[in-house]
Parts: sequence; C-alpha cells; structure tokens
Amino acid sequence: DVQITKADQAGRVGELKTAWRLSGKNSVTTLSVSGVLFRDWIGSSVIRSTLFGIKAAGNSWRFEGRGYGHGVGMCQWGAKKMGESGYSASAILKHYYPDAILRKMW
Repeated sequence: DVQITKADQAGRVGELKTAWRLSGKNSVTTLSVSGVLFRDWIGSSVIRSTLFGIKAAGNSWRFEGRGYGHGVGMCQWGAKKMGESGYSASAILKHYYPDAILRKMW
C-alpha cells in the first residue's frame, strides 16, 4: 500500500507511508519516506515533481501529478535553452518571474 501522509499547501508530497508484505508472509512492514526520496527511488523521469497524488487501481497505483521539479517556477531546461539562444540572464529571469525586480545590491 502507498498513501500520502504529509503534503504542503500547494499539494507537494512531504511524506508517504508504504506498506510491504513479503511473499508467503502474513506480517506487514511499513516504511515512511519523504516525497523527495520516493521520487528519487521511482525515478525523476517517471515522477517529475513531488506535486502528485496517488489513486489505487486494483493491485497497482496510479500516480497523477504536474510540475517538473523544485516548485520554484523556473524550468532549468527552458532557462538553459533560452541562454543557448542568446537571451541574457536578466531576460531569462524576467520570463520566469515577470513581477520580480532585478537590482544590483552592491
């Protein structure tokens, strides 16, 4: 079994509880893991963000989510592509954070 036990206000999984039964055994072992560690175990190309939900589907589970990573609003691959296309750092930041004010602090 797999169930989300903690999530933040945005819905990002903070912790999951997993239950395991060894073949031929009656006892169940539970393991709690962070959403980040679970995503790493499954694979970041399979579960691309900790912004996901879980639905039981018979003897398996369906993971439904959205997002592509850290939840800070900037796609690393998109920013890389923009940089390779000649966009400046300030133009890239303005694209992802349009209301931000860029200012030299020193």
